[in-house]
Amino acid sequence: MEQEKTIYIIDDDLMQNEIHTLILDKVYPDYQVKTFTRYQDALTHLAADRPQLLFLDLNIPGEDVRTFLRKLKDMALDTDVYLISSRPYLADTSLLTECPAVKDFISKPLLEDKLRFAMGDPV
Repeated sequence: MEQEKTIYIIDDDLMQNEIHTLILDKVYPDYQVKTFTRYQDALTHLAADRPQLLFLDLNIPGEDVRTFLRKLKDMALDTDVYLISSRPYLADTSLLTECPAVKDFISKPLLEDKLRFAMGDPV
């Protein structure tokens, strides 16, 4: 049985999660979109879901993005990660090299052209 195609969004902003889910559902209706507001909540589902793509907010209060990325790296999943932030100019670029799954930074909101870039579709 083929695994369901899944995209994760991990962001503490519920409104952003809803908007991003609506856009993803429109652009990629064959993918199931799952949202989480905490890194730990996503970690409990990652191994079972094995998402193809993960959008990860850098600034979730009380959460440590580096710890999450280390745990993700240890899981050895074939998941592309895009770090998202409303202030990407403040992002620590060393995160791009610490976890091979991290492909790039993307600024919020995740509009259709940014999603197509992350999915490898022509923009």
